[in-house]
Amino acid sequence: MIEIALMQWLMAQPIHKTDIGEPDRFSRMSQIAEAISVVAGGNKLLAASVAIVMREESGLRRDVQEGRCPPRQCDHGRARGLPQLHWPPAYPRERWIGYAGEGYGPLLLSAIQAANMLRAGRHACGDIGGAFAYYGTGGNCYVYPRAAERARMTIELAGRL
Repeated sequence: MIEIALMQWLMAQPIHKTDIGEPDRFSRMSQIAEAISVVAGGNKLLAASVAIVMREESGLRRDVQEGRCPPRQCDHGRARGLPQLHWPPAYPRERWIGYAGEGYGPLLLSAIQAANMLRAGRHACGDIGGAFAYYGTGGNCYVYPRAAERARMTIELAGRL
């Protein structure tokens, strides 16, 4: 089951210094795993892609998840939630604000949007490396080194799910 394997992977990730001693880490990681699993709907590559985006963009930090980024972080306040989503002007601003906050709802909304962006990138660019390039640049398919590394990590994680 993807959710259980994701939970094991999430719990094995390094804990950011701001989250050391977090009393409900297990519960929070469980919610993240559930949101990703629901959005992926059995697609292991998509689940791994969203998980890698969340880890690489935010370090899975609670303050980022809840929308409490320190100054000059979260792209200077222009990105929200664990997947660090930017506000596309075509969407209502309230929707973008909803990508960060306490509880399951913001996690699910941000996972849905990250998955949609990764799907669009894969469709536009043809492969998982291109999907990460598209995600990271807002539409460019050039697979720069960081996108290639995320693609490699995704394929590795998908094989474990």
